[in-house]
Amino acid sequence: MHKITEPGIYTDFDEAAYFADPCPSPSLTQSIAKVLIEQSPAHAKLAHPRLTSQTAEKETYVRAKAIGNAAHKIMTGRGRDLAIAKFDDFKTGKAREFRDEQAAAGKLVVLAEDCETAHKMVFAAHGQLEAHGMMQAFDTIHRPNSGEVVIAAQADGIWLRSLVDWMNTTAELFDYKTTGQSVAPHAVPALMASAGWPIQAAMQERILDVLDPDNAGRRKFYFVAQENYEPYALTVHLITEGTMTMGRKMLTHAESIWRACMEIGEWPLYPAIVHTPEFPAYAEAKWLTREVEHEERRQRGDFNPNILMAG
Repeated sequence: MHKITEPGIYTDFDEAAYFADPCPSPSLTQSIAKVLIEQSPAHAKLAHPRLTSQTAEKETYVRAKAIGNAAHKIMTGRGRDLAIAKFDDFKTGKAREFRDEQAAAGKLVVLAEDCETAHKMVFAAHGQLEAHGMMQAFDTIHRPNSGEVVIAAQADGIWLRSLVDWMNTTAELFDYKTTGQSVAPHAVPALMASAGWPIQAAMQERILDVLDPDNAGRRKFYFVAQENYEPYALTVHLITEGTMTMGRKMLTHAESIWRACMEIGEWPLYPAIVHTPEFPAYAEAKWLTREVEHEERRQRGDFNPNILMAG
């Protein structure tokens, strides 16, 4: 399947077609919404495949990204086929030739060592999900059509689309995230905010509330976060109502900008005004702490004007 002609839930959808935006008119995704919120409409237009011609560029091989993409493919059973490069790197001509040929054929090129890491991650993930009592998630054997489900709908005159990593039901959705950062429970809130999990959950909720209104208010959004280094630890996070509220607020803001830009056909840069940024509270607190420490040193006689405030 390569085109979306009406709102719906689509399984076995072509990945390349999805990312090219198969909706009847340019659609808003969570990634574009994040750009609208964090930067400007001009940045969002540049990132959108239907609004700006996307020139094919050779991707630089980034190990963490390659491992994550391979793990995602294995975990969901969906996505581009893997092309395992049995080389140490892509520095030789033979390795680069293999990479370019396979990439041109639409395959996901991964170094053999990194593919092995991805397999180890998924094996570890399934064991940990079993301990969570969540073996229903990412069960590609018994539920092969639950991975990478495309959802799309119209809401208030604009098209919205999203790709759900794993949909058990329209009321229970999972997303699989891999990272080189810690996914310890205390570290995840910052990761969640910076990666835009609340916007993603709000987008999927918004679409599904149109497609499946009977389950509105009952949906659960789980984010399965896994470290890409041994022992491949994993934590599962259920998005709270408070976090969903923030996601909805941000999505509503992004939708209003998108709708206005689509209507007038203009995608402005940052406002042409002189800004008056406030000094960040955290930076002020840090500096004041240094001043107190310096004064304490001075009073103790541990004071050298040649290294004033150096410590």
